[in-house]
Amino acid sequence: MTTFVDPKNLLATMAAEQSGTPALVIGGATLNYQQFLALVEKAEIELRQFGVKAGTTVGLMLPNSLELMVLAHAILRCEAVMFPIAP
Repeated sequence: MTTFVDPKNLLATMAAEQSGTPALVIGGATLNYQQFLALVEKAEIELRQFGVKAGTTVGLMLPNSLELMVLAHAILRCEAVMFPIAP
């Protein structure tokens, strides 16, 4: 039997279960799940303050980076749509 995990809450679930485990390693930078979740939650709040809500399209022009991953997850948590733009 397959267990369904809501993708919006997946990061919070992982942070609760494996808080100190590395979640992202890009270049020389590493974030564990708890650090990653904290940044995503902060970015989600800021996006919502800018009016991002379910169905909003958000363009991102960033290189592959921790920032890109944080914003992509924050956009998902807002139930918005990410439109990646290659820099």
